[in-house]
Amino acid sequence: MRSSLLVLLAVPGCVLGTVKSVPCDASAQCRDEFGFGWQCGDAGFCEAVVPSNRCDDPYPDDLFTRPENYSDAIVLGSLFDYATSLENLLSVELAIDEANIDGGLDGREIALVNCNIAPDLDLDDRDPTTAAKDLTAWMAEAVGVPAMLGPSSSRRVQDVWPEASAAGLLVVSPSATSDALTQIDGATSTDEAPGLFWRTAPPDAIQAATVALDITARDVMEVAIIHEEGLYGQGLADGIDANLAIATTLYPYANSNDLTAAIADAGNGSATEVVFVSSEPDDVAAFLNGANASGDYATKGIFLTDAARDADVLTDAANASALFPNIRGTVPVPDPVTAALEDTFYLAYSQRYGTDAGRDGFNTFSYDAAWITLYGVAWATSQESEVSGLTIARGLRRLSDATGPEVPIRAASWSDVQESFAAGTAVDVFGASGTLDYDPTTGETSNPIAIWKVVTDGTDWSFEDEQICDVQGNCQPVP
Repeated sequence: MRSSLLVLLAVPGCVLGTVKSVPCDASAQCRDEFGFGWQCGDAGFCEAVVPSNRCDDPYPDDLFTRPENYSDAIVLGSLFDYATSLENLLSVELAIDEANIDGGLDGREIALVNCNIAPDLDLDDRDPTTAAKDLTAWMAEAVGVPAMLGPSSSRRVQDVWPEASAAGLLVVSPSATSDALTQIDGATSTDEAPGLFWRTAPPDAIQAATVALDITARDVMEVAIIHEEGLYGQGLADGIDANLAIATTLYPYANSNDLTAAIADAGNGSATEVVFVSSEPDDVAAFLNGANASGDYATKGIFLTDAARDADVLTDAANASALFPNIRGTVPVPDPVTAALEDTFYLAYSQRYGTDAGRDGFNTFSYDAAWITLYGVAWATSQESEVSGLTIARGLRRLSDATGPEVPIRAASWSDVQESFAAGTAVDVFGASGTLDYDPTTGETSNPIAIWKVVTDGTDWSFEDEQICDVQGNCQPVP
């Protein structure tokens, strides 16, 4: 990703406006005839693709302005909220760039169409849901990408799924953790139907059990759970509730008015700990600022979940810093056995962008998501009749074979994966985000869960892991 994205500067798109006098019914016909960068226009003729201002910073920079240079390129898509997930996107692009430095895929360059779903009136008046749906459909039909990295949240995956599934588009999310997504593309994963939704982060069942385990271990007697409505919030709240054997009260919210009421009701209630569950960092900051306005929260424990572990949350909730010592939380973390690869990722990120990636979010998961997608493309190009969402997903089923060669996910392994897949041999990958041992039936992976707290160095606040808990619930203090 160019430094422009690091400071969120827009790169104006070039309006090509070229039209071919070739009639068409679908954009795929135009791509078959003229290569990448052509779509079927409203008038029924092939015309050059002109990206919207939400998708005008592709990799490479001239992907749309000189499409003739990329007629044979493998073009993937990404869909992120630049306001909250920019480092995730940069981590994805790091993997794409590393693959190209090592020759691309059989000499074919790999490109990335990046689309931004953040609410921004300087771009348009679309909300994130509308933007996500529109841009997914555009990438699938007009651009013809077979796979898309992102979106980050479970809510946005649910938003785009009708468009993605209808187009046969593979969706690989680094951080959409709702349990309800496990079967969004079918009850089981098979070679015939491998599923078109994959993720590198684990589903929430493990996190829910860990939250309940920590609350129980501290002898908390009554809990209030404030949660957003929808897949992530309702699912994780229900999971925590099911794992607790104490009194709990659930407070769902659908908008800011509901959230205000929930904060007041839970704060004035008898619960000694309040769990807040939202996939949106802005909501977490709003909760903390609201809780700070209620004196009742000063004596209550506060428990937050994975989306809250975002440095911007502490910045945006700085007025509530008096409550920070009361906060605990959970987040999926890389397996300690892959720590060397995690360090390699952070080194590569700092070298490419001249800045350090935050260790509080899903950056390693994003990097691995991009690489496993590329591995799936490598399988499709060598073993399938076409590169599509379905054939890439079949390749993802070849990444966790314990009988195959072990492959660390890093740039140096790219040629090894291509050689193995060219020979039809499955591999056993492990990455910066963890072991990525995908279950052959569910298509899901698992990770340890960190229990964290908020600490200060006297001038600033940050997150610090207190314990790491494995999938069996065995927790060890962090040295």
